[in-house]
Amino acid sequence: MASDTLTFLYPNDSQAGYDMDYLIDKHMPMIQSRWNRSGLTSWAVTNFKPDPEGMPPVYAFAANLIWDKKESLSEALGGGDLDSIVSAMTDFNKKKPIILVGDTIGKTL
Repeated sequence: MASDTLTFLYPNDSQAGYDMDYLIDKHMPMIQSRWNRSGLTSWAVTNFKPDPEGMPPVYAFAANLIWDKKESLSEALGGGDLDSIVSAMTDFNKKKPIILVGDTIGKTL
């Protein structure tokens, strides 16, 4: 069964005021506790670095949330938690992320 991914991309902006400790220690566990019951299986935060030529990344980091199946993500997004999760993002940054929903079409075990 295919899984789905919900990705939050945060712009690389020196004025964003990112608090990565808060994100990892508070915000992501809050998301996990709210959406575990809806099929959230894992999450990962990736901090982006300059490319091989030294150019800064367009995005500072991404938070990727992995769901057990497509229907679970749809259920979670329709459950009303997304608005409260997005509004809580102001606790660790001053910029609104780009939110992407994707189908996982291949992965390793």
